[in-house]
Amino acid sequence: MKKILLTGAAGRIGSSFRQYVEQQAGDRYTLRLVDRNLDALGDPGRHEAFGINVADIDACRQI
Repeated sequence: MKKILLTGAAGRIGSSFRQYVEQQAGDRYTLRLVDRNLDALGDPGRHEAFGINVADIDACRQI
């Protein structure tokens, strides 16, 4: 299974891309959902969710 890092996952484009992957790719991909507002991501389901700012290099290294 491949992993995709999706930054801005709670935004309009990020949430649309997440929905597309879930509908079209099935279980072939796992998403690593990243947004500075973790609560806005909702339930990550089978995906991993991280509430970090991508401008924070140290936080990015943890994922």
